[in-house]
Amino acid sequence: MYPRDIDTARLLANMNHRAQRLFEDGYTLTRVDEWDVIITSDDGNRYGVTTLFDSCDCKCYQKHKRCKHVIGWDKLEKDQKEYEDHLCSQYVEEDDYAKAVYEESLLRRLCGANI
Repeated sequence: MYPRDIDTARLLANMNHRAQRLFEDGYTLTRVDEWDVIITSDDGNRYGVTTLFDSCDCKCYQKHKRCKHVIGWDKLEKDQKEYEDHLCSQYVEEDDYAKAVYEESLLRRLCGANI
């Protein structure tokens, strides 16, 4: 999609900006297989993204054939991995209680509050 007018240009700029902030905005990514991921928002909404064909099942993609999920899934995956690696490196030096607290918080972050 190339901008044909100022409204389309604004829409694309907004999508790109929001795509870069998925992790900071509380989204998580779960890889289903080599080409499919599930992106979950902080309020529990799930969006299926097919990375091979750059498609998503969200309403924005259905309307505009672009969305923040398609644009930002790879950065979200990298940011999430970096965060998990950082947490793991910190907890290696902690005792069993800290390990249990870490695992519970990570499960809550990745799976939502319904654990």
